[in-house]
Amino acid sequence: MNKIKFLWLFLFFPWWLTAAEKVVSLSPALTQLVMMLDGVPSLCGRSSACYFPEVSHLPVVGDLGRPFPEAVLQSGATVVLCDAVHPEANWAVLSRCKVRVERFATGDIGALPENLRRLGRLLGREERAAEVAAEVAAGIARLRSCPPGKPVRAAVLFGVEPVISCGGDVFISDVLHLAGVENIAGNAGQGYFILSVEYLYRENPDWILTIGIPGAVAEQAFRHGLLRQLPAVKNGRIIVLDADRWSRLTPEIINAAVELRRRLF
Repeated sequence: MNKIKFLWLFLFFPWWLTAAEKVVSLSPALTQLVMMLDGVPSLCGRSSACYFPEVSHLPVVGDLGRPFPEAVLQSGATVVLCDAVHPEANWAVLSRCKVRVERFATGDIGALPENLRRLGRLLGREERAAEVAAEVAAGIARLRSCPPGKPVRAAVLFGVEPVISCGGDVFISDVLHLAGVENIAGNAGQGYFILSVEYLYRENPDWILTIGIPGAVAEQAFRHGLLRQLPAVKNGRIIVLDADRWSRLTPEIINAAVELRRRLF
């Protein structure tokens, strides 16, 4: 009998050591990282913003960065994944119910390798996470080791009526720097904010970069709106960046930075 017990422990004890957490993700970027690490089997819930086909079968347990406590508890999750920029009062409710909240830094591209390694530990996918993190770190190092000459100055626009841009504390500014681009609004505010048209004319960017602005809206603004007299607009120096690649801190944004650098230099 003792031999049978010993054999049972020998077979199953390693599984106890490596068992993955059951997690829900309230961040599209973190959900993408989970998918990249082949960790979807550990997911038991998602946010309404995580619209990827691979996780469409999962219940919605919150909005972007905002959990629905009852739905989270019903999912059976032990961990909630969230971007650090989304503080939420409901965290206390979940904590009392023994659900842990794991917040991930998203302010700069340098946080991405560690985010991958952390997720790997949570998902029981350490080896795969270490592999991807190493590739990401190498890609960042390559871009930093051979910067282009003088950086181009660009306005990054997420909206045109009103004009919405981002500050230097947003990871997009950091990635643009790797591509050889200076965000002219880097010191104008924090996070995402409304930028005055007067500021744009005063700074006179070399390029306009748009992210997530519908084509018809952008065309109307650049042809007939207050932005039409900007030299960058008049000279056709407008680049539409793919929102799916530029709005989330995932390894894909490194490839996007490489492509933008090639286009500009």
